[in-house]
Amino acid sequence: MPPFQPPLAGTSSGGWYSLVPISFAHSCRIDVAGGSRFYYQVTYQQFAATKEVPTFDPKLAPDDLVLLDKAQKMQRALGQPPYEPDAKMQTETKSGALASGERVVIADLSGPAEVCGIRIAALPRQRDLLRGAAIRIWWDDEKDPSVEAPLADFFGCGFGDRRFQSLPIGMTDDGYYCYFPMPFARNARVEIANESPLPMATLHTEVTHRPLDGPPRSSGRFHARWHRATTEAGKPHVILEARGRGHYVGCTMAMQGTTGIHFLEGDEQVFVDGAKEPSIIGTGTEDFFSGGWYFATGEFSLGFHGVPLKDEGISRIAAYRFQIGDCVPFKKSIRLQIEHGGVNDYPGADYASVAYWYQEEPHDPWSPLPPFEGRRLRSPRVAGAIESENEEPLGSPPPSTDGDAGLAFEASGGRFLRIAPAKGESAGMGFPVNESGVYELFVGTVPVPGFGGTFTAILDDRALATRIDVAGFPHDQRTMMSLGPQRLERGRHSLRFASDDGGTLGLDFVRLQPPFRDAGVLEAETLKATPSPADRRVESEIGSLRWSGGAQARLHATQPGDAMVLEVPITEAATYDVEACLTRGPEYGRFRASLDGGAASEPIEEFSATLERGPWVTLVRGATLPAGPHALRLQVDGKTPLSIGHDVGIDCLRLRKSLDPGALEAESLRITEKEGGDASRQDMTGFGPGWSADAQLFFTPKAAGAFVTLEVPVAENGNYQIAARFTRAADYGRVQVALDGRPLGKPFDGFHRGVAASGLVNLGLEYLRKGPHTLRFTVAGKADESSGFFAGIDSILLTKKY
Repeated sequence: MPPFQPPLAGTSSGGWYSLVPISFAHSCRIDVAGGSRFYYQVTYQQFAATKEVPTFDPKLAPDDLVLLDKAQKMQRALGQPPYEPDAKMQTETKSGALASGERVVIADLSGPAEVCGIRIAALPRQRDLLRGAAIRIWWDDEKDPSVEAPLADFFGCGFGDRRFQSLPIGMTDDGYYCYFPMPFARNARVEIANESPLPMATLHTEVTHRPLDGPPRSSGRFHARWHRATTEAGKPHVILEARGRGHYVGCTMAMQGTTGIHFLEGDEQVFVDGAKEPSIIGTGTEDFFSGGWYFATGEFSLGFHGVPLKDEGISRIAAYRFQIGDCVPFKKSIRLQIEHGGVNDYPGADYASVAYWYQEEPHDPWSPLPPFEGRRLRSPRVAGAIESENEEPLGSPPPSTDGDAGLAFEASGGRFLRIAPAKGESAGMGFPVNESGVYELFVGTVPVPGFGGTFTAILDDRALATRIDVAGFPHDQRTMMSLGPQRLERGRHSLRFASDDGGTLGLDFVRLQPPFRDAGVLEAETLKATPSPADRRVESEIGSLRWSGGAQARLHATQPGDAMVLEVPITEAATYDVEACLTRGPEYGRFRASLDGGAASEPIEEFSATLERGPWVTLVRGATLPAGPHALRLQVDGKTPLSIGHDVGIDCLRLRKSLDPGALEAESLRITEKEGGDASRQDMTGFGPGWSADAQLFFTPKAAGAFVTLEVPVAENGNYQIAARFTRAADYGRVQVALDGRPLGKPFDGFHRGVAASGLVNLGLEYLRKGPHTLRFTVAGKADESSGFFAGIDSILLTKKY
């Protein structure tokens, strides 16, 4: 609702923000309601007691609506000048090249005047050039520049050329812009210096300015300072430290970690006028930049804040925030610092920041920019990468090791192997495997001059099915492609690339990614398997589907009666349900399961027109098992006419320990009806041991009146004590249970500040006839403290009394 709408309010990559000024004369109260995990920050500024302050009214006055409309138009036109042009404006334009070591004054102006905008196009947009080139601005005959920063960092992204638009600065296809107003009294000098080892082939600049009627008095001079440091344990990174009178208006940061991005846990702290304690302290780096949850939805750019770059694979974040409407004034001094990690516990990260502020001169002198080597980007390293340049090169002649200085994209570790075998020949690298297992094999490539052609990957003298067409790879970024899951034994292996046409490939790294694993399962392919008859084959199959552990156990059967017996280890004597995740497909048949020679299950169908993983099925229910090995027999029962085979495929097994022998697991019962919400199985292993079979049926309605109905089988006539286990949590409601339409007991209140198992809840004694019955769970309301109407049904126990 107006005025709480973009660009003054909205959501941004996991966070919510509001820049709407809310003025009050005496007091202000802000309430937060709903939800269980809030991190919020309210920044406010107090005015002098003599100042008349109006009380905020969300029903904006006509003049305020005009201003809101103007702000929205500016948001829709980011990248365009936010000022109104007038006849007095002039633009200084220069074009040419700038050799390494050269500098050029792009504007030398007389005042009183104001620089309204600076636009720069520099080619090539190469990262070392953009970090090595610098912009400097001097005001009013000062000795030290008030603005001094690498070109890329000053315009918003220290990692090089990125496309984004904010209100004051940005990077577009046409170049870079800065629209901070920069008033001065006598003169201004704007300089670009190429302090990189690379030539700048093209430099086009435009500096727009206009005269002022008199010297600026209260706004101060515009300042921008670059500061780079490697984080140290126990020490925050300083973004700005200045003395004098002025106001801080924003910063950009380029952060590169070593492993992961949990450096974002760091809070900002602002100390004003020598205060011992910060007047502003935040809740996390991503929150400071008006995002949330490690910038959950990735890169974005808005008028006042954004994330031009998020690359979690190489631990890089570039972010900006401009505090135009919420600037931080200071009379004597200001210090803005930000933690790295929760308590400055992420040492070794590379932090480079630019602070933007206005202050009255003179300003503190700061150290000049370091030489180029002190500015250039740290080579990123892809997590888990086996760097090609550090391993044994293979081929005759072997591939060469090159650096990435001239490439459009950085190589992991800064170097790569140039693979360029003759047609029909191959070259590559050796690599180690520390632990035998199934891995998904990835290769990372970088675009190199002249790259192209097609290759066949050869793993340990075995040609892989994946063909590599380098010509289709992008020219400006790393390509990481999967060569599929592979079974690799501990020791040395080789990966070579055979050329079809004499092409060139830039091999950056190899990465072995362990396959995903379902929590708490037994991988069927790792269990001892015995086929029956003995001439049938049981295979540990990899590669077809995304199986837990990367593989499945597959019986290649030819007829009904064929079987495989899996040896299932039981470490603790208890009552268990045995569940299996199946594979279904055109070659699969139908089977029955039995444990230790017991009764066989109903037939379980594995045929599907397409190959797929799942579903989970219960093979054996309520088996009381002593510790030790047990025999799970899976015997072919037949097949549908559409199936072309009798095979049996088992991805993994799950042993669900029942807290109450003979209990019915709610998540395994048939849902006959539901209304007002979804119901699904939820794994509860992460919440402790209090849940039967380590799972529950999770019902997620949004309002009272919703219900889910389960079918409950009864084996024989009799009087039964009916009990159930539930889950309690902060967003759970009250549940009324009904048997065949008749209410049982009082509603169960599921509210609890944490997540907890209820224990066994008695619902009453009822006479039940043999056959199916229904239990309906209806959400009857919720406690005032609860933030939701959810329900968790763990298990149902029917105990026959007589």
